[in-house]
Amino acid sequence: MKNPLKTWREKTGFTRSEAATVLGFNYSFYCQIESGTQAPTATILEALEHVGRESEVCPEVNQADFMLKWARYEADRRRKLLARRRDSPAEARA
Repeated sequence: MKNPLKTWREKTGFTRSEAATVLGFNYSFYCQIESGTQAPTATILEALEHVGRESEVCPEVNQADFMLKWARYEADRRRKLLARRRDSPAEARA
């Protein structure tokens, strides 16, 4: 499963910097969310929804749908992380 924020950005054709600017966030914060180290906030969901309504370029975003996709993305990411830890040699984990 792919990160829904990255999917949105790729559909628009924006770079990370452009997406951050369009949404009204700084580049670092945007990158943390897209990389999965920070969960999306209500503010970024509202910005995605607003930009989608106001722009011809950006796809419209439904907050509930986005959060469902995010939850699936997170679950898949964690499952892969646990599998890697389980499959790695014990001495590598020490």
